[in-house]
Amino acid sequence: MSIYKLLVSRQLAGYSGDLYINVDAIADFHTLYDGIMDGAITNVNGKTPIPDKAGLKVKFSIVDNILQKSYNVHIKNNVGNGINTGDGLRFTLTTYIKDVSITPSQYLIISLFINSNNCKLFLNAHVAYKYILEKHRTENLYRIIMDEVPLRYSNIERVSDTANTYLENFNIFCTDDKSLKWQSTNFMSYKIENTTKKYIGVPYELSLECDYFDKIEDVI
Repeated sequence: MSIYKLLVSRQLAGYSGDLYINVDAIADFHTLYDGIMDGAITNVNGKTPIPDKAGLKVKFSIVDNILQKSYNVHIKNNVGNGINTGDGLRFTLTTYIKDVSITPSQYLIISLFINSNNCKLFLNAHVAYKYILEKHRTENLYRIIMDEVPLRYSNIERVSDTANTYLENFNIFCTDDKSLKWQSTNFMSYKIENTTKKYIGVPYELSLECDYFDKIEDVI
């Protein structure tokens, strides 16, 4: 069995763009996609997967093994259109993401097991830290990854003065300045002394200390 841990991005959470993970660099997903497409894999989580007639998409079900619920998903080969270069296999999780309402800074654990013509594919979401902060690309300032939640997500906690007060316990201070952009979105900036690490993990317990990371893979 192969296990993959992926940090939930703003795009995957549905804040912007389509609800998919690019899995083109993961060999197991190519094995799954190709196996369903050519008929070698005929059972995914106890159900028959469906190859798309156009030869670009395969449909199947995943199981959240904590919630014990099944979700219909698909993998599509984004081959491009002759003008824009495609980015390969996209694992689209729309039904799952909308049901569990995951947010940026959570992470997904994907468990994948292929045996002959059978495949087991499980997925669940976890939260490692109360907040994860990301350093700006040019300035020594940080933003909260889950900040700037779109208005349509009324059930998700907004970053507020309560969050700012909580962060002050770890000597992380709000600048009240939203002039900096992380990619295309302006975020509130936060400052912290004595670190230049790319990511900061802020714990749920005030008695614990923050963790610091150079790469997002280290956070999860």
